[in-house]
Amino acid sequence: MQYSIPAMMKLLYQHEAKTLFNPSFFEPQRSENLGVTFVRVKPVAQFPGKEVELKYNVGTRPNGVDQPVWPKDLKVEVVTE
Repeated sequence: MQYSIPAMMKLLYQHEAKTLFNPSFFEPQRSENLGVTFVRVKPVAQFPGKEVELKYNVGTRPNGVDQPVWPKDLKVEVVTE
């Protein structure tokens, strides 16, 4: 496993980089909690009537900062309730 994944990634990059690493497949995401911006894969599913908008509402955060409960508002950066 530790040998095959890097070898496979190298092959994918050599032969399919234009397809797999197309910049339109990625988007920047700001994590205010960490103070950084990183690049992640955009949601894949699309709905023609825009009745559902797929997106990530909350950025990533380090372990140990949240309380172990579901927040009332799922868009909060840190769960403090």
